[in-house]
Amino acid sequence: MAQKARNGGPHGVAPIGYTNTLARVNGQEVKGIQLDEERAPHIAWAFRTYATGDWSISTLRDALEERGLRSRVTQKYRGTPLSDAQVHRFLKNPYYIGKIVYQGTVLPGAHEPLIDEKTWFHCQDLLAGRRISGDRSWKMNHPLKGSLRCARCGGRMGYGKSRGKGGEYEYFFCLGRHTGRTTCDLPYIAVEKAEDATLQEWYSKGLLTSDEVEEARAAATRQLDEYLKDSAENLARQQARLVTLERKKQKLIDAYLDDAISGEDLKPRQMQVEREIADAKGQLLSAEDDRAQLFARLETVLNALEHAARVYERGNEETRRSLNQALFDYFEIDLVDKDGETLAQATFEAVARVNGALSAPVAAVAGLVPGKGQLRAAAALQGGRSAETAGARHAETPGKLPLTGGSNVTHLAVTVGF
Repeated sequence: MAQKARNGGPHGVAPIGYTNTLARVNGQEVKGIQLDEERAPHIAWAFRTYATGDWSISTLRDALEERGLRSRVTQKYRGTPLSDAQVHRFLKNPYYIGKIVYQGTVLPGAHEPLIDEKTWFHCQDLLAGRRISGDRSWKMNHPLKGSLRCARCGGRMGYGKSRGKGGEYEYFFCLGRHTGRTTCDLPYIAVEKAEDATLQEWYSKGLLTSDEVEEARAAATRQLDEYLKDSAENLARQQARLVTLERKKQKLIDAYLDDAISGEDLKPRQMQVEREIADAKGQLLSAEDDRAQLFARLETVLNALEHAARVYERGNEETRRSLNQALFDYFEIDLVDKDGETLAQATFEAVARVNGALSAPVAAVAGLVPGKGQLRAAAALQGGRSAETAGARHAETPGKLPLTGGSNVTHLAVTVGF
């Protein structure tokens, strides 16, 4: 069995999405594995969908049932929809990236992968994050869910609803504080405050004027031309790196099968090598992109930076969720008073303050424009109103400036020569 595992051979019944085969070669039975043409597309869709972070196990199970996925029909069992446990089990199974598990250790398999490693690892991170005790906020939906982080402890923000005499209240809360894992004191933040602050951040960082778009396009074109000259050299580096990593992975497997190292020692080292291999493969794909693909992606980012903030303002929940994930890595959120000082408890006058981190490709393009975002804070929405009717609190000169928090006024003087 160890030799069979070394050769990547399967053990037992193939998981859903694959099927066992049996052929006769020179009078001998030869067992194999192949993709199940009926079920494999559903499983691949499930991995890609769950990797978005917007789906729970139960909603994914329901969607798979609607798509018509059923378990295999055998002499003992008729085909039935999958259970939550079965969906969770196949999402964690490395078999779908071409691996097999032998005595608890992941080894290279001889079968065809169904999904790419990047998607699989992303699913594992999501599954691990949702095991935190007390975190059930993923069962409810909101466009900002999954995009907010606590500005005080760096932890993720949960989303919940509660009922009171005045009706239903929606709020975000720090999961670190909620579960007791941190000493964070961030209060609960009303959804309306979070939405208003996020929309302000969208107009501050997620928007370029037409002139800025042209400026960014010219600068990016120059940089891409230089990059394409060096891409051949980077391709060779990543190919050499991949060969080294594959050799390292095989040495670890050989050492385990020869009882030189234990399975407990092998697992973390093997996982690290697999992640490095996935990174090298990703960089190879990037290095192999041709000029047309790169410039098409540049235009996508430029179009997003010119129009996405207005689309976000007017979009539905699904549109907002997609745009949040596409243009921003995350938003850090805090609760402050009118002078910008952080609060240990929520008050009616408190406001949410959001600082958004643009995703890598968007930040790279936006960074080509000097002073990006400094002159557009006044165009942000205030209190749910449009940019044209932004709150007067940010436009009027204050009667007195606090010594600690400074002013919340957008402009006290013109920026040129200040």
